[in-house]
Amino acid sequence: MWVTCHGQLAGTTLRYVDDLKTVGSSKNQCWAAGPRVATYFSFLGLQVALRKYRAPMQHPSLWASTIAFSCEVRVGVTCPHDKWVKAKGLQRLLKQELLQGVGLAWKPLESMKGFFIHLMRTFLVITPYPKGMHLTLDGWRGNRRMTSYCMRPP
Repeated sequence: MWVTCHGQLAGTTLRYVDDLKTVGSSKNQCWAAGPRVATYFSFLGLQVALRKYRAPMQHPSLWASTIAFSCEVRVGVTCPHDKWVKAKGLQRLLKQELLQGVGLAWKPLESMKGFFIHLMRTFLVITPYPKGMHLTLDGWRGNRRMTSYCMRPP
């Protein structure tokens, strides 16, 4: 993240796989961040096509299922309200199933894991949850080796 001599946000980039979005406190700063990012990425050997950039906007907009916003001091990301409601509902459903103690059904848990992985792009703090779901789904396999992801003995 770059800061101007006045302490305002100069610009930064948000990335999703091979898609970049520049964010800044003004339209000019957004446009100025593009060539700087393109130059740096070209130095790293990655191709960046500035002609494919969307024009800077002053209001938050949906991009790769994430809403990016900026103010004078920071850049943030969030998700659409309906996705957040769905995430809370899935978490509540998972908690109810665990409290019943009957066991978890394979397909619904696999579907929940996929949704939380999708949401993890926006909120990195939920990373342990899809990882735990994956280990639960994959726990039936025998002769598993010790890995950095699974710290239990074989």
